[in-house]
Amino acid sequence: MITKHVVKSSGNSQVYSREKHYRSIQKTLFSVGLSKHDVQQISESVESTTEEWLANKHEVTSLDIRVFTLNQLQMHHPEAALVYKKYGQIW
Repeated sequence: MITKHVVKSSGNSQVYSREKHYRSIQKTLFSVGLSKHDVQQISESVESTTEEWLANKHEVTSLDIRVFTLNQLQMHHPEAALVYKKYGQIW
C-alpha cells in the first residue's frame, strides 16, 4: 500500500492513520447511542469507502477527509453526521 499524506490546516503533513480515522468514526457513533454491533458495521463501511476513495490519491487535506467522512455518515446515520460536523476532530 502506498503511504497517504494528510495536509493539516496548519500546513503540516502527516501520514494517514486508518486507526485514528476509524476511532473518530466510532466515537461519534457511540456518542449517539448506537449499539456496539451497529457502530462496528457503520465504522467498517465508512472506513472501507474512505480507503477506496483514497486509493488513487497520494495526498489529501484533513478537510477533504472530514467532508468525505461527513457525507458517508450522513448516508448511514444523519444524527451522527451532525455530531461529527459539530464536534469531530480527526487530525
